[in-house]
Amino acid sequence: MTAMGWLNRNLKLVLSIGAIVTGAVLISGCESEESNDLAKAQQCLDRVPSSNFAAAEACMSYVSKYDSQQANILKCSIKFVAGGLTTSKIANAYKRIAQDAYNSTSSTEAALIVSLALTPLSNATDAQAYCTRTGLKGLIYLSNLAVIGSTLASAAATAGNLGGFDPNDPSSALSDTDLDAIVTTCTNYASPGAGCDYASIGSAVDALSDSYCAGANADAEVCTKINDAVAGSGGDPEVVSKQLLCLLDGKTFDGGTPGSCI
Repeated sequence: MTAMGWLNRNLKLVLSIGAIVTGAVLISGCESEESNDLAKAQQCLDRVPSSNFAAAEACMSYVSKYDSQQANILKCSIKFVAGGLTTSKIANAYKRIAQDAYNSTSSTEAALIVSLALTPLSNATDAQAYCTRTGLKGLIYLSNLAVIGSTLASAAATAGNLGGFDPNDPSSALSDTDLDAIVTTCTNYASPGAGCDYASIGSAVDALSDSYCAGANADAEVCTKINDAVAGSGGDPEVVSKQLLCLLDGKTFDGGTPGSCI
């Protein structure tokens, strides 16, 4: 598929996620305590300054006690924004993968995943939980990719392998060198870096395979690697994780213990 085709296929996802993150969550129905609180949370989220995305966390106080789909959309959005996942960051990620696809590089999927990293890692795992409760495949897709990317970025930061990439800065560029260093931080399976949580990565991959990547309209470029990582894993999240990381590095997992990329 061409880079333009890839972007056209994902345009609705980009726009829908961007709308949610920037505040276009529709609150409907009769006046009630919940609808009023959701409106307050939305207003709070709209006013988060670009100089302090962590301030979005304060908006959670308005919706923490609710569990409706609209409440969980807002909780999911709050965690995205608090972790630095803005519309500009999403746009930059898609520009990067379009460039990689145009240049026929093997880093397309890895670039998307790492570009969506949130800080701290807890924002990604919290967003994953809330996004899953919404039942919306687009949010489930994005949040699970964010968990994978955030886990890798967190481990790379601990190992000093982030290079010039800054997950805290939505405008930070991700070079090929930085990308390779981040992904390979956790592919030394005999002696992985601190924070290489294979179980969390594997669980996120399984969730993607069972939900978004099981649909007829799934993104072939990402889902091919997701489904290939799950295949032959025997249901072991750690094996799923190791298979995916090798695939993102343009290699394959040898299936051994602890195994390696070949």
